[in-house]
Amino acid sequence: MVKLQGPLYSLFASGRIRLPRTVALSGSTDEEPEHGWVYERRRNSQGVFPIARKMVYTTVRHTPAQQLLRSKFALAVAGWQLLTEEEKTYWRRLKRPERMSGYNRYLSAFLFGNL
Repeated sequence: MVKLQGPLYSLFASGRIRLPRTVALSGSTDEEPEHGWVYERRRNSQGVFPIARKMVYTTVRHTPAQQLLRSKFALAVAGWQLLTEEEKTYWRRLKRPERMSGYNRYLSAFLFGNL
């Protein structure tokens, strides 16, 4: 169910409005049919102003490189979960790079071959 604030189809509405796919008629089957709008409030130095834009559809590509990186990331997370508390404390107390959690240090070392 859509929850909107402000009048429907006005710039003062906020939220997502998505029409059923049967409403959007597209001649080509290769592209996503254009339907639906996103109503937002954007903030800048002059204040807050309402905008309306078309909904963005991303294409999902499962390339071999993406699958390899995802599986490597899953191994890194599983490796962190198998560490003992003493090993996790070691990663948390490392000095470099600063402002990075031990979890992020471990994942970085695992993913970029420093482990």
